[in-house]
Amino acid sequence: MTFKFALKLAGLAMAALASGFAPSAHATWNFSSCTQNAGNANTYGNSFNCGGDASGVTATATAWSTTMNTAETASNVSGGSKWASANLALYSGGFGVKNQYEGLNAGSPNHSMDSYNNTTDAILLSFDSSVVLSQLGVGWYSGDSDVTVMRYTGATAPVLTGSVVDLDTLSGWELIGSHSDVGVSGTASINPDDKASSWWLISAYNNTYGGQTWSTNNDYVKLLSVSGVKCTDCGGGGSAPEPGSLALVALALVAGNTVRRRKQR
Repeated sequence: MTFKFALKLAGLAMAALASGFAPSAHATWNFSSCTQNAGNANTYGNSFNCGGDASGVTATATAWSTTMNTAETASNVSGGSKWASANLALYSGGFGVKNQYEGLNAGSPNHSMDSYNNTTDAILLSFDSSVVLSQLGVGWYSGDSDVTVMRYTGATAPVLTGSVVDLDTLSGWELIGSHSDVGVSGTASINPDDKASSWWLISAYNNTYGGQTWSTNNDYVKLLSVSGVKCTDCGGGGSAPEPGSLALVALALVAGNTVRRRKQR
């Protein structure tokens, strides 16, 4: 490595740091260790708190399903067009959803995050810091196991209920991607462009917004985990920080010092 090239490499690395990139530790939010918030276990609209390893970032998980009708006079219909709160339940395979059409006593497989009876179940993850999710894990599935991942890009916290948002528009939500047969491998890489947000919506696949033309009404999964990094220098519409920036600086400086010592000899 020449001295000139080493200086150039160091300059590029320092410029990367100056632009705001910062290293960030990888974290996994394993839902099997989440804590049910007190007083709301067997109700619709309940929630869990989930920590992500040593990242210091906590996620709050809630459940939703398209069981509200267009007139917003019922929240327990099959094949509704708008979102209503659902019950989030934790099983050995991960989070499942019991929506208001299925009822709180729903059994297998309808107590999973599913698309039974033209109704789409979803899990909303609200992080207390912007994160770049990269992978999800499924601990159980039945039938098909297609899922859809979206992130929220709005300026204020999203609300999934009633007239605020419906299945057709999902205002403020950006489709990250849909993934087929996730249960077969148990994991899926979900965010190739390293996009960040504090709010992530993971649902059973629905071809209304899922970006594909796959079959519906037959997806049953339990969501076990998500993985990613805390985004320390970007907002909800940003992209991932560059974790290798600091290492690049170190490499460039060491190379430069090595060449410099050789020239001094």
